[in-house]
Amino acid sequence: MKEKPRDLTQQVYDWELSLGLFLWARDIPADKQLTMDECKAIVVDACTLSQSPPPHHVSEERYWTDRYCAWCDHTSRCLGFPEDTRQPAIVLHEVAHLVTRHGHDAVFVEKYIALLDVFNIRPRWELEATAHEYGIL
Repeated sequence: MKEKPRDLTQQVYDWELSLGLFLWARDIPADKQLTMDECKAIVVDACTLSQSPPPHHVSEERYWTDRYCAWCDHTSRCLGFPEDTRQPAIVLHEVAHLVTRHGHDAVFVEKYIALLDVFNIRPRWELEATAHEYGIL
């Protein structure tokens, strides 16, 4: 029987925050956030680099919750970036979910690190080193 991947959600979020991969909405001016067109361009580029088809739809609507958070729905192959979530690392986080079809586990983290490196957010060596410190790789 195949073992279920270990859920690392809190460790992943703590790791992202420790590296400053994104800012809380209250800390970033609206004019410094990506436009939806810029989000969509990153999504398409990241999917192409990952040899994965792009999502069927990229939305600016909230989903699942009253909080403003980005989201990925594997079943419908849709991504969402409500206002205050349009930052490069957040977009790449959701793309990593889409292309791996995984939650916050090591498979997801490996893809996320690769995308962050390719898009020049942070160098792979730094991401991998800190990911090991947080126990997510």
